Amino acid sequence: MAGLQFRFAELVRETGTLKVIAKDFLDQSTSWALEELKGNIESLWGATGDRESLLQLHLLKTKTSEGAHERGNRLGGATINAVITGTGVG
Repeated sequence: MAGLQFRFAELVRETGTLKVIAKDFLDQSTSWALEELKGNIESLWGATGDRESLLQLHLLKTKTSEGAHERGNRLGGATINAVITGTGVG
């Protein structure tokens, strides 16, 4: 089965862009995870040899929303946030 393929330069650029765009939404205690992922991609890019490598995105969490997820002037009753994590083989 053919999987998705990305160029290293695109992954590095997109990860950096995501970090800039998401900075106002990320919990500062986890925002380092995108910079680490970008560094890991850059390391793999410079590596030689034909080997599999594991990329891991450590826990990345958004700031907690205290009801601000509702439209207009309404405040929702729920306190919510999103958590993202993942791994991939390259």
